[in-house]
Amino acid sequence: MKKRYDAVLCAVLGGFFGLHKFYLGERVAGILRAVFFFTLIPAVLAYIDALVLLFLTDEKFDKKYNCGLSRIKIKTAKTAEQAYETLSKLKALYESGEITEQEYAKLKNKTLGKI
Repeated sequence: MKKRYDAVLCAVLGGFFGLHKFYLGERVAGILRAVFFFTLIPAVLAYIDALVLLFLTDEKFDKKYNCGLSRIKIKTAKTAEQAYETLSKLKALYESGEITEQEYAKLKNKTLGKI
């Protein structure tokens, strides 16, 4: 899952090359900014993008860049059935590429530790 503050950091530090656009999955915009970095226009646009991303709410950011998925919140699994449902959802997110292997392992261990 993409994180808003990571995108802001990419825009500030590497925005003149379009780094934040690549991070956010906007490859065409990233390529255009990389090609025209010498004009300094991408640098100005990057700082504007950084401000926009900074003031964007988490819900709007997730809707636009994380396929509408909000941050995963694990409820305390009081029964094995609840744990199974949670693990099934996590596995589906992992298999679809929405979360990384590290995130999957961390959330799985957290869920199993609550039983």
